[in-house]
Amino acid sequence: MATEDSEIVNAEDATPSEARSGVEGIVRWHLVSAVTFLILSVIVGAIAALQLVFPDFGARIAYLSYGRVSAVATHLFLYGWLALGFLAAVYFVLPRISGREVKGASLAPISLLLIVISVASGAAEIVAGLGDGQPYLAAPLIAELLFLAGLILSAVTVTRTVAQDVGQLVPAQWYLLGSSWWAVLLIAF
Repeated sequence: MATEDSEIVNAEDATPSEARSGVEGIVRWHLVSAVTFLILSVIVGAIAALQLVFPDFGARIAYLSYGRVSAVATHLFLYGWLALGFLAAVYFVLPRISGREVKGASLAPISLLLIVISVASGAAEIVAGLGDGQPYLAAPLIAELLFLAGLILSAVTVTRTVAQDVGQLVPAQWYLLGSSWWAVLLIAF
């Protein structure tokens, strides 16, 4: 039982407001970008689904061929929606679990820009027929390298923030750190 002197402390009370306010813009832009790519992937995916029901839909337009459209929908969903949504969650949770502001937050907008350019240019190149043809990795190498560079910058930001608390890391910090670098390794390999 709680006494009158003890209070329940939640994450909002435990984290200084200046630590949270420094990343709110970063989180917002990551979410806006992620939702934009989600909407685009749903639209392109709907076109691909229509082609399964009506095979003649877009058959005379090379840009609307099923192979390209389905690859673009998958690309936009995986690399646009999931990756940017993941990074938004990381930047939202990180200051709340560490109680500190995000170190290297200036790298986050650069990371976002690289990833957005990578996803958009990769989708455009797939539609133009310049894709690799690999399942889930259809974007050309240059787009994948830009995406990798963006992930590395975000992983460095997470590492610099978590490194402030060496010796007193909570499991959530380990998970954020590990998942950030795991994403880098997945794309690299």
